[in-house]
Amino acid sequence: TNVTVLEGAERSTNLPAGRCDAVLIRDAYHHLTQPHDIIRSMAAALKPGGRLVYATCSSEPDENEAVVDAFLAGHADFALVDLRGDGVAALAPFIDVRGMMRTFPFEHGLEAFFAAAVVRS
Repeated sequence: TNVTVLEGAERSTNLPAGRCDAVLIRDAYHHLTQPHDIIRSMAAALKPGGRLVYATCSSEPDENEAVVDAFLAGHADFALVDLRGDGVAALAPFIDVRGMMRTFPFEHGLEAFFAAAVVRS
């Protein structure tokens, strides 16, 4: 596997446009002043078939699904990835009907966590 790790900052993602296979955005909502902008910026780095994973340690829908839905509404060249089809059986109890992953302390005995993936067509 050929993996190059690039670390970006909020104001400079440091990612080459249209050349990345995958981008991970972690804890964007709490640590960035403009999470919607950074998602758009990082998504631009993906080549066709590339995936962006948006993950937070939050249980708030406005910090999770709403951010993903807003991104998808403005980017017809991206689609939500149904994580149920990725074959990780251990994660199945945590994946919802839309294919996004979520944990709740009161339901799963784990910290709150959310993850969704989108793919560029």
